[in-house]
Amino acid sequence: MKQFDVFEEKGGGLFAVLQSNLLGALETVMVAPLVDINAAPMTRLTPTMQIGNDRYRLDIPQQVPARTMSLRNQTPVASVGQHRDEILDAVNLLYWGI
Repeated sequence: MKQFDVFEEKGGGLFAVLQSNLLGALETVMVAPLVDINAAPMTRLTPTMQIGNDRYRLDIPQQVPARTMSLRNQTPVASVGQHRDEILDAVNLLYWGI
């Protein structure tokens, strides 16, 4: 499990790991859902991502902790690492207002 890996939820949704790889020993990892492109407003807080042929918004304000152990046994379905700068901008805006 690496930062920006995308996993599929058991219910069918997608989420991306936000937390740094350096914190892999923790019991939880922060993740944010990837939602339908039309489900979240277009702002700097919800950067647009493409996975396969589908477009999503990474809903940074809806981030939650997930158990690390349950993710270690899963294979990521994608990575959004190519959007690193946009994701970090959204996180900075959410927490620090910058």
